[in-house]
Amino acid sequence: MLIFSDVDGTLLNEEGYCPLNPATLQRAAEQHQVVLASSRDVAELVPIYQRHGFSAWCIAEDGAVLGHPDGATELLGTPRPGLLTAMRDALSSAELNALLGVEPTAARERAASVLLPISVATPMLRQRLEGARLRLTIGGRWATITAEASKGIAARVLGQRLGVTRWIAIGNAANDATLLGEAWRAFVIRNPDGHDPVLVRITEAELLTAPGPEGWLEMLRLLDQPTGHVPGKERPDDDAAVDHHHPDDSGS
Repeated sequence: MLIFSDVDGTLLNEEGYCPLNPATLQRAAEQHQVVLASSRDVAELVPIYQRHGFSAWCIAEDGAVLGHPDGATELLGTPRPGLLTAMRDALSSAELNALLGVEPTAARERAASVLLPISVATPMLRQRLEGARLRLTIGGRWATITAEASKGIAARVLGQRLGVTRWIAIGNAANDATLLGEAWRAFVIRNPDGHDPVLVRITEAELLTAPGPEGWLEMLRLLDQPTGHVPGKERPDDDAAVDHHHPDDSGS
């Protein structure tokens, strides 16, 4: 089964570490095609999927960039220079300079996003950016500005390329909403303060009881359960209950 997984707060704990048994992760990589989908950039994701043996495909910068197994990157969203131009149209020079002044130095090399501390991601800023057709999504301690991109759109693009019509998605924060919304079966990680209210509203989303990476393990157990009826949403393009990545996989 194809699984799209958020990273921080989902696969990794608050310290940026995955406490799960390596053998368990190796079995997951053998049984499923796990694709990381994160607000991190591709360079940050490479050592994570290599360490755990996951698919070399990855969705980065909140869906604005697709990382290919051959090391190439593909922009699915508006390139960063275009984002900055649109931000200049939406904000005053002083406001824009203030925002860019708190962006981490390393993030200024991103291909198709702007990364900001969550403290500056106010509802007013979101509204003004939306007026310029920009997305402001929040995940953990960071907020990402993109345009014409989302994790959900990127998952749909990659699913089509892999010939898969049904997939799993798991995440813990508001920036995972489009990812889980596109999934045939969606799992919501429990944060220290409970499930994210945005994700709770997703139709048929399954709320995991264990927090963080332990919730990721709980998802694996649920996927392994034999059952005559597997929860999941029917997609308009479903031609069968067969996942084309694993033709013998019934979807359970």
